[in-house]
Amino acid sequence: MKKILLIFILLLVSILIACQEETISTEDEVDATTSEESGEEDGETSSGAEEENEEDDQGEEENEGEDQSEEVEDEDSSDDSNSDSGKNVLGDTDSILEKTAKAMEEVTSFKGVSEYYDDSTSNGVNEVSETLFTMEIVLSDPAKMHAEGESIMDSGEESMFEMYMAEGDLYIFADGNWFTMPTTSEYGSMYEQYKVFEEEQIDEYLKFSKHFSVTDQGDHYLLSFEGDHEDYKNVIMGASFGAQNETLKEHYENMQISNGSYEIKVDKDTFYMTEYSIEYEAETTGEIGEVKQYHKGTYKLSDFNAIDEITVPEEVVDNAQSF
Repeated sequence: MKKILLIFILLLVSILIACQEETISTEDEVDATTSEESGEEDGETSSGAEEENEEDDQGEEENEGEDQSEEVEDEDSSDDSNSDSGKNVLGDTDSILEKTAKAMEEVTSFKGVSEYYDDSTSNGVNEVSETLFTMEIVLSDPAKMHAEGESIMDSGEESMFEMYMAEGDLYIFADGNWFTMPTTSEYGSMYEQYKVFEEEQIDEYLKFSKHFSVTDQGDHYLLSFEGDHEDYKNVIMGASFGAQNETLKEHYENMQISNGSYEIKVDKDTFYMTEYSIEYEAETTGEIGEVKQYHKGTYKLSDFNAIDEITVPEEVVDNAQSF
């Protein structure tokens, strides 16, 4: 299951390679500027040789002027080096990729905390909910997971939930009882959001990598999707809907996206991918009916390699009803 995170790395590769061309272009401009400055300095030296018989005090004044010019150039260079934060990253992208790939390749487990807001209208019926849940995942083969959380409706109704995943089975706690079902069921979508990118989607990410920007945000790199609405649907939404049932796929195919944003954070010290956020407005039709949705969510990853094992309690396995 490590390939889940390695697929994430491939996206980073495509994004940062897109920045490489801009890096090369900038370096060429710097080289050209340096050559011009060198030529000017040579001209000044030649002129100085022709006037070497002038008075010594005049020569000293010229030397002082040159020293002051060099100091100004040094100050300008220092200002440029201190203004990188918050701007497009044009540094050593190869080094960033190598460190990120090495760090994430060693990940065996992590903790995820999700918080999202959903405002949906289905066939004229509006529902607004806020959900918060915590999930722990061990990337064994097959993966193991434990999740629990709470969802609050705008009506004030609250619902608690808990779930385990192990050995290809899901265990869901609902209405005071435990139920079991295969991981291929629709409830498996809770785990899908932490897969982030499916293998069959990788070609799409490579095609649209030019629509990502990378900026230096101090303690992390921020990767932002900047494609149009159709690109957003194909690249970002397609990664999650590709694993769903036929009913949801129909709604995905008919979906119209507006105001979509997607960002990924990469820690600069550990090079772990620590967070991604998504926000969009969408309209779609299909078997379920006409649906309008506004969704905003943040998904944070932490506790890398700190979770050794996840075990489904015996009482859960013994009492779970097949669903």
